Amino acid sequence: MSEEKEKAKREPLRRCVGCGGERPKAELIRLVAHEGRVIVDYYAKLPGRGAYVCPQRECITRAMKRHRLERAFKLEGNRLEYHDLPEQIRRAIKQQILNLLGRAARAGRLISGWNEVKRGLRQARLVLVAADAAESAKRRFADERAFILLSKRELGAAIGKPERSVIAITDDRLAAALRRELERYRAVG
Repeated sequence: MSEEKEKAKREPLRRCVGCGGERPKAELIRLVAHEGRVIVDYYAKLPGRGAYVCPQRECITRAMKRHRLERAFKLEGNRLEYHDLPEQIRRAIKQQILNLLGRAARAGRLISGWNEVKRGLRQARLVLVAADAAESAKRRFADERAFILLSKRELGAAIGKPERSVIAITDDRLAAALRRELERYRAVG
């Protein structure tokens, strides 16, 4: 049996409030009710009853309909405020992306800047191109490893540098974690 299947067997399953599908807990986003609001508990550390949702716009939208969240939190008589839930989830995912970029920078596992990334492209596992980068940069680095996201200012700030139009991650594990979060961010849209 593959290592992924073994891990999936050991990992607890949770049901998405939106689609009703069961998935491993790590693939879902935990929500908690606090003082009449729904809060994103991205690291699953907050106390209280949790509800889970797939990191996809459709599931989040469904979870917000027909008082599904109130039922999940067993608060059927009470109204919860969650109109900004998709934006809360996007912010939480974006913060995780920035955290991973900072971790990669501190570990010395990234290359930044047009010329440096161009020279080290062979060792790059994932490439991030700023959304406000020049079209030539977007074309130059566009391949299956590339994601276009964030601004040059945000990319630079995440790694403790001035503005950057291109960043490449050279570590397999960090690249995989970052890819997962980038795909989540895209899916939440």
